[in-house]
Amino acid sequence: MNVYAEKIALMKLILNTENPEVLKKIKDFFVKENDFWNSISQAEKEDILNGIQEIESGDSYPYEAFMQKHRSI
Repeated sequence: MNVYAEKIALMKLILNTENPEVLKKIKDFFVKENDFWNSISQAEKEDILNGIQEIESGDSYPYEAFMQKHRSI
């Protein structure tokens, strides 16, 4: 079966279902598949989470201060 035929068959199944649970699972699958978080490495996730934690704890400084420091190098 080609991809186009598969899409048509899936669309028919989706249109004919009255089960909200099935629709939610399909939607969740596509949302998760397109979420960038699922496409990055564990190390990148940890770096992002550490950065968020630093910001929330006040362990950060303004962008302009950062740029000024690095412009003089």
